Amino acid sequence: MIGFTNAIGCEHNLDNEPICYCRGEFRPLSQLMIPASDIGFIHGTTVSEQVRTFQSRPFLLDKHIQRWNAGLKTLGLKSPSDNAAIPTVVQRLIDYNAAFLPEGSEQGICFFSTPGQSDFGWGGTPSTDTTLAAYTYPLPVHKQREVYRRGVGLVTTSICDVPSECWHYYLAQQRAREVSPDSHAILLDQQANVSDSAIASIVGWSASEGLVVRPESKRYASVSVEFLIQLSRRLNIPVAERTFSLSELKSFPEAFLVSTPWCIFPVAQIDQRPMDGRAKGYPTFAKLIRAWESAVECEIL
Repeated sequence: MIGFTNAIGCEHNLDNEPICYCRGEFRPLSQLMIPASDIGFIHGTTVSEQVRTFQSRPFLLDKHIQRWNAGLKTLGLKSPSDNAAIPTVVQRLIDYNAAFLPEGSEQGICFFSTPGQSDFGWGGTPSTDTTLAAYTYPLPVHKQREVYRRGVGLVTTSICDVPSECWHYYLAQQRAREVSPDSHAILLDQQANVSDSAIASIVGWSASEGLVVRPESKRYASVSVEFLIQLSRRLNIPVAERTFSLSELKSFPEAFLVSTPWCIFPVAQIDQRPMDGRAKGYPTFAKLIRAWESAVECEIL
């Protein structure tokens, strides 16, 4: 058994397993639980963030915390009493859980908040402080490297994007996997323009416009997309912020899936039609991934 002092000074004996953080203390990951009476469980009201490490350091953590706080505000949730401790909590989890990683792995970090436990009265009013929890998990970087080389497939489904208060990603992804087991779903908005995939933001590239990204007012607040835009401008790659249709997406020589865990994947095909850039080795993707590696001082591909 391993002794570990939690955030409020109590001593816990931890089994030989990774740890998590929940409600002010560190505990074995197997003990990370949200009560059935929590509104996060009853109504699915949860604000979460995914972060990743490069060489055991969290990447853009401050941006993710900023977005997470904005999410709390949008849902009208009060900030957890241990909000300010997130950077310390995350680093402790990374350091401690590194001993349980497969060789050559990085870590993904998830931290999230729920409104707290319900009094089971009308409307499910929280009766306790907002919950803050966090845990880490291995990132299979060796598997990701193969995807960087071959690219990913996208499939159009009948599931369209809907207002942000509704959830639809799981259903869209299930439909896409029925068509192609290794592909991911494209979501269209109510004007039939490309929104996101079920797992990441979709970005296009054309010789005439450079990077093509949905306007800030319409796109998901992606930390990784904002970083990609910065990288592109450093490389003197133009950035066009506009909506684009599915047919336009299919006409782009290259397109990318952008998200925290893998940074940027090249799209190999859409609805089983190969992208033109695939045969040329995804030249724009190659420039972007090299710039990303330089920025984080770490090999990704």
